[in-house]
Amino acid sequence: MPLNSKNIFLLDAFGAFLSSLFALLICFFFRKETGFPQQILLIMILLPSIYFFISIFSHISAGKKWKQLLKLIIVLNLLYCVLNAGFLIFLRHQLTAIGTTYLILEIIVILLIVIVENKLLQNTGATL
Repeated sequence: MPLNSKNIFLLDAFGAFLSSLFALLICFFFRKETGFPQQILLIMILLPSIYFFISIFSHISAGKKWKQLLKLIIVLNLLYCVLNAGFLIFLRHQLTAIGTTYLILEIIVILLIVIVENKLLQNTGATL
């Protein structure tokens, strides 16, 4: 399915859903193996859940405002990457190799989504 101004928000919602789901699984089953404190995992569950609902709302109500909504989503995704990078820095002595790898992969995947979203904006002549 080619990405367009309507379904790009579904891609983002799916990514946010997966982020929340993986953090939830880590929280209940792999916390010791990753080294994440429970409070950090709760943040990693809550924020993507909020992003999920923002993305679904954006998909439903996009219309002519889709560029502004997509810019908001991009900024939120980038802020979440910064937060995850902060977790990497501040928890570097506590995270295991699995926890560190998880955060790095999450940042990479989110940045790839941001690149796709930004390209869609650029193809319409809009910029961040």
